[in-house]
Amino acid sequence: MRKIGILALVLVFAFGALGVSYAHWSQELYIEQTVKTGTFGIGFWEAYCFEDPEVEGKDVGSINCTMVDQKGEKYDPFTGTMKPVYERILVNIDNAYPCYFVHIVHTVVNFGTIPAIITGYDISDPTGELNFEWTTPPPASPAYGYFWKDFNKNGVFDGPDEEIINVKLVNLIGEQLEPCSEEKGEFDLHIKQAAEQGHTYHIKAVITGVQWNMA
Repeated sequence: MRKIGILALVLVFAFGALGVSYAHWSQELYIEQTVKTGTFGIGFWEAYCFEDPEVEGKDVGSINCTMVDQKGEKYDPFTGTMKPVYERILVNIDNAYPCYFVHIVHTVVNFGTIPAIITGYDISDPTGELNFEWTTPPPASPAYGYFWKDFNKNGVFDGPDEEIINVKLVNLIGEQLEPCSEEKGEFDLHIKQAAEQGHTYHIKAVITGVQWNMA
């Protein structure tokens, strides 16, 4: 029994020493690293609009467009300054009449750090008076759509008698914009027979896109 007791005591000390050794050689390692992700950003840099020559040289209709809601900025090498980038274009057409044609030319820029694919435009009437429908939607390019007014309040489009403005997205859909680059775009508007005399119509356009590896 004495020998067993001594052996047990020796084992206790041995395991105790092993624990000290294990504690001595174990440690926690911490690795710190900063991961920087790219930023996605596209918007309108410039916009101007013009009309086709009116019949007999008259000046009945008029159009103006403005960019609103700044969402970023981009360096302009021509002025040496940072130039604002906007989220949307607002278009106002006054005294519209049938067969009145207008064009909105604009510059879309990539002010982010990763390539962007242009997927289309989000087009609507900010006043809620007109509804918008696609006839040939993106990713087709050119893409076509139309604004219509629910004159009889039945909630559905009843044909040409409610069609107000035809829309054509001329280009840019499906194109890739590299960081710090810009491209010219255009969409055209054609006022239809159902347009109301002496009326003002309002249109809002927002450029849409995704990062290049998600297209």
